[in-house]
Amino acid sequence: MTKLLSKTLGVACVTALLSGCAPKMCVLPENVSIAQNFCDTFDITKRERWLNENKEVQFQLRNVSSFPQTFIYKVEWKDAQGFVIDSRLNRWQKAELKAGRTQVIDAVAPVAEVSSYVLLIEKEESATTDSTTPNSN
Repeated sequence: MTKLLSKTLGVACVTALLSGCAPKMCVLPENVSIAQNFCDTFDITKRERWLNENKEVQFQLRNVSSFPQTFIYKVEWKDAQGFVIDSRLNRWQKAELKAGRTQVIDAVAPVAEVSSYVLLIEKEESATTDSTTPNSN
């Protein structure tokens, strides 16, 4: 009996240790991509509707951490073939959100032919340098 109990406790301890090392699952609304290091930082909700012929989306981000968070975000609109529709609205935007505060991000599709979209959220320094980053001229 003691041997069985110690084996069971050993398995439970190993399982607890391994699950603590496993990467956390990030549960996000559809059409949201967030940097892995922000996974536990924001609670995100999403709404969408058609505004005349164009799609409108609204994301609500709540900083659930105890610290202010600086991040960049953009909404990429895509056509039926999955290509990003180039628009000046597709630019990275910088934001800071204090602990416990909420920010609303509104976006309207640049053209009526939009098929899908994705909200991208990154730490400012981790965004790739391309023609749509805030640092390019």
